[in-house]
Amino acid sequence: MRVEFQEELMSQLHRDFGLPLRIAYETIRRVVSSNPNRLESTKQELWIQGKENGLNDDILVKIWKAILEKSPHAICKAHALSVAHLALQTAYLKAHRNEVFWTATTNKL
Repeated sequence: MRVEFQEELMSQLHRDFGLPLRIAYETIRRVVSSNPNRLESTKQELWIQGKENGLNDDILVKIWKAILEKSPHAICKAHALSVAHLALQTAYLKAHRNEVFWTATTNKL
């Protein structure tokens, strides 16, 4: 399974709908929140913007479905990298500096 980043979805909205990145970010955040009221208004806004950019209904439906499928699993790239960095440091300490790892682990409790 491929990891989807929110930044990729923002880029798709920016490219396909011509949305400024700030608006694309807000749109992705609204879709991720999964609030039914916000989803319908977001869909209508994207439809209007897509029509202005010359997209037909079939294309709009495909893009909307793709966004709905990907957005619940999309994560912020910065957060993903932070967690990966912490996991790498923890794994290194556990493998190579076992005493330091267990000292830090037990002191956190």
